[in-house]
Amino acid sequence: MLRTKLDIGPAPWLPPDARSWVHLKIHEAYQLPASLPVMALAENMAEKIARLSRRTPARDVYDLVWIATNSPHSSFDRELVRRLSILKTWVDQYGLQSPPARWQPVAGATTYDPTLWTRLRVGEDFDDESIGLLAVPAPDLADLAAAMLGPYSFLGAPDELEQDIIGSGAAGRSQVIAQIRSLPGARFDGRELW
Repeated sequence: MLRTKLDIGPAPWLPPDARSWVHLKIHEAYQLPASLPVMALAENMAEKIARLSRRTPARDVYDLVWIATNSPHSSFDRELVRRLSILKTWVDQYGLQSPPARWQPVAGATTYDPTLWTRLRVGEDFDDESIGLLAVPAPDLADLAAAMLGPYSFLGAPDELEQDIIGSGAAGRSQVIAQIRSLPGARFDGRELW
């Protein structure tokens, strides 16, 4: 039996990227668009990083390691990913609204912790649910943790503005909103956001 899972949530903060199909012969039988709009890689990464701030699903670590070690994806914008990660971690904790979109606070969300990205996690830190679906054989979790440490150490060095957001708690809402409005593509510039 095949099952499909779709995660449906509020619109992404960055404009979508257009991705072409991985060509398969069967595609010739259908009238398909040349490309599909997909979430920008930096935002997808930031959502995984924010989730890793409250739990440690091995599948997210696996994805992040794969991105960091495979070109052209490995050339991602590190400053943008860090900024988005800090903003998304804040929103996970305190919530945000831009009608009709609503980002509810997430159970177990905590303040962004830069030290999480500068120390080696151990295999026991990971929730290995579904990791066997990504890779056969499943990777050793200690090896996966070690592979993530170097490429993502930039997450442990927030700039001054990001440190302010991290330290502001719920009182930092106006600063978070200003940063979301200033993201590339300005999708929330001129939209209600609180």
